[in-house]
Amino acid sequence: MPRYWRIIVAGIVLGASALGPASTLGKAGGTDRPWKSSATATATLDLGTLSGTSVGSGHAAHLGKVTPTQTFTLTPTAAPATFATAGTSTIAAANGDQLFATSAGTLTSTGLQVGATAEFTFVSTITGGTGRFADASGRLTTTGNSVVVSIAGGTVTSRQTFGSEGTITY
Repeated sequence: MPRYWRIIVAGIVLGASALGPASTLGKAGGTDRPWKSSATATATLDLGTLSGTSVGSGHAAHLGKVTPTQTFTLTPTAAPATFATAGTSTIAAANGDQLFATSAGTLTSTGLQVGATAEFTFVSTITGGTGRFADASGRLTTTGNSVVVSIAGGTVTSRQTFGSEGTITY
């Protein structure tokens, strides 16, 4: 009977490890890598549609120089000056390989005039990419702030500073 218990315990341990969080991050044969990046960007927001774009430059561990771009939409929430954010991102490495992600989070603003600031946090889920990132996966948390630098017609332009941390597998 003790031999059967060892087999049962081994089966439970193997089953539990297959359901653990690490298995949800990596692809077969991939390597989990910590992600840390910082960047600055210029964002434009159309006040009519509450949609916009952000294009920047920065540095990421394991990649070096990166060019992050994002399209996003803001949705007002019940909290004053707070918006839900949703969007898609592309992070291009210096050699042209790209990571793709979807994101969701929040943005809280101090107003809508030149000099107004906002703080934002969003979580991105890596959904693949090109080149060495073709089967990439992972999760990144981004926090940052922005300051409005101009308002022309219905377009707001702001300068963003942000950083991301998480894990990426490729």
